Amino acid sequence: MALTACWPSRWRRAETLGGMIRSTNRLALLMHGHLRDRHGKMGFGLLRYSDATVACVIDADDAGGDLAAITGIASASGVPIVRSVDEARALGADVLVVAVATSGGVLPAGYREEILGALTNGMSLVNGLHGRYADDPEYASALVHDAWIWDVRQEPSGLVSGRGLAASLACRRVLTVG
Repeated sequence: MALTACWPSRWRRAETLGGMIRSTNRLALLMHGHLRDRHGKMGFGLLRYSDATVACVIDADDAGGDLAAITGIASASGVPIVRSVDEARALGADVLVVAVATSGGVLPAGYREEILGALTNGMSLVNGLHGRYADDPEYASALVHDAWIWDVRQEPSGLVSGRGLAASLACRRVLTVG
């Protein structure tokens, strides 16, 4: 998607910048409160399979804990758990990843302030939740330098989250969504 003439040049969208994490990036996975539940699945996937270095996980509940012991992911050994974006930046993180998959794809309370702090301090943002953060004027105006926002999901307009309506059917059914 190309930028239109009405977008200030500092509003960078990952679609115009290649839109992907590079192996040279250092990731901070924003996971407050979700290291011990299924909603952390995006972060767990990055801990297991990312070519980029995971500099840290941000989770105030488990800060200072043993990430490998908490998650059961051996490759997470040695990755620190920190309380804030400021601590992540001190460890050299340059990309903040909203690394949770919440019900309905809604941004958890308190995450917005962390994201704004990251953007105003030069970090890029990867958003796997619903919503287009690159279209958010407050986020876009907080971008500095060559930072970018990558909205991983590009669902069609009007798409709604599942509501479990198939559960009310009398017939047998197979759920085939992720």
